[in-house]
Amino acid sequence: MEPGIAKLVERLHSSPVRCSIITTGAGGLAVSALLGVPGCSRTLIDAHIPYHLTVSRGILDHYPRSLVSEKVGVELAQAAFHKGVKTIEGDGADASTVIGVGATAAIATDRARKGADVAYIACWARGEVTKYRVLLDKNDARSDQEAIVSRVLLAALADGARVPHDDCLELPAPTDDIPGTAADAANLSRNGSWFSRSVTPVAKDPFQSLLDGDVPTVVVNRNGCPRLRVPPFCEDDVAP
Repeated sequence: MEPGIAKLVERLHSSPVRCSIITTGAGGLAVSALLGVPGCSRTLIDAHIPYHLTVSRGILDHYPRSLVSEKVGVELAQAAFHKGVKTIEGDGADASTVIGVGATAAIATDRARKGADVAYIACWARGEVTKYRVLLDKNDARSDQEAIVSRVLLAALADGARVPHDDCLELPAPTDDIPGTAADAANLSRNGSWFSRSVTPVAKDPFQSLLDGDVPTVVVNRNGCPRLRVPPFCEDDVAP
């Protein structure tokens, strides 16, 4: 394990944060890093790495057009958050420090695939959702791309825990202008890896939004995750 990553994980294990993680497509090295440093039981509530399409869709409780999108990353983070809170509250412990991290990625593969190599990571905490988009260099090996996604996932955990990480992690070049189209993103990704970060406040409880008349309906899926048309939820987040 890289010394910087070990140093960051030690900081995470020394913080009061408790985390639940769901990641698909990449990010497994981040989970391994958490497990590889003593004290993981103080930090990690649960880690789930679904890979089969049916398993991933079961967590989301609906059928998105693509499993690799910002929306799916946020939904996975939300599912992880609620799972973590339910687990901690079930033990009668304080769940106020729980964060959920979700990640979904399309990285280098041995089959033909159009579009950019990209990952979407989200950290869902009480009060805000932080979203990360990682555009990967298409010339990099799969193992190198996995390492990059895992480092950004650890950075997301650190941001959620309010733990400094600038001196621990080598991250892709930051940018606020990753192209929105797949073709333009694919062209940019031939010139190195990039990532962007944004924060969306969770203004109030979804059901309070309903009671206040901000939204006409709230749908709760079988995982107990509400869906509604206000940030950080997306327009098509309503489960069938």
